[in-house]
Amino acid sequence: RPARKRSGHAKLLAAMESKSEKELLQRLIEGSPTSGAYKKLYFTNFMGIPGNDYCIMQHTNKVCLLYLAESHSIIQWDKDVKQVEFCSVEGNPEEYKVTGKSKKGAEKVDIGSTICRIHTTDLDYHITSCVQGNLIEINENLLANPNLIKSKHDSEGYLVIIQPRFKDLICFAETFMDQSEYNISKEKK
Repeated sequence: RPARKRSGHAKLLAAMESKSEKELLQRLIEGSPTSGAYKKLYFTNFMGIPGNDYCIMQHTNKVCLLYLAESHSIIQWDKDVKQVEFCSVEGNPEEYKVTGKSKKGAEKVDIGSTICRIHTTDLDYHITSCVQGNLIEINENLLANPNLIKSKHDSEGYLVIIQPRFKDLICFAETFMDQSEYNISKEKK
């Protein structure tokens, strides 16, 4: 029996074994989070707390990467980040895995749910979710290098990846600001 050609899916799986997770993620989304595949959305003074500003990078497939916005207190005041402690993940954060198309094993997060605690030299910040949905991934790189939150706050410094529910996507346009609205709000501060 002749050998079968490997399908595109099999080739992708073979590539997974030889590429780091970050490189694979970049290949799958066809560009960096700042590329055209993403739409930046902002929420400032979340939960009425000044400087509690978030950036959501929403992919065309509607998956959202949650970041601290450049106007967040930690970034604005150049806080030295000592540790990131993920709170929403039950058990060991390094063992958090979801599987399949339906994201079996994903934790549900609500708006206002604590995602993590960021410990700086002088304060602890409770980071809460401004998106409701399934927690798809936590950024394990922050466990080893917590200052990525500041140094790469618009790329590798994402906190979590959340897959919002379809019905919640409609409220995004009403609740979040786009880049131009965010720039105007930063100027007013």
